[in-house]
Amino acid sequence: MPSATLSSSLKHKTVAPFWVEYLLDAALRAGVDLSYALVASGISNEDLEDPQSRISMAIENQLLRQAIADSADPLFGLHMGKGFARVSWGTGLCQHVQRHAGRCH
Repeated sequence: MPSATLSSSLKHKTVAPFWVEYLLDAALRAGVDLSYALVASGISNEDLEDPQSRISMAIENQLLRQAIADSADPLFGLHMGKGFARVSWGTGLCQHVQRHAGRCH
């Protein structure tokens, strides 16, 4: 799928701000500071801190592509995924949701 088509297909899909924060942290661990790209995309610290906000997947995709390019690591996404503890998607994620959005079932 061409990049323009991918971007338009992601335009209305969103991710939670904690996902973008995780991407930013993974980039920093790889020696890449994406703060300039974050500012250029129009995302503020308030957007990242508001658990009710949503961030366009098109922006998340741009940040991921920039992290890959700036780190010169074509496997950046794989290395980012290694940082997930199995518990991150269980108890850890549940605790994050409880803290920011209410009860977790």
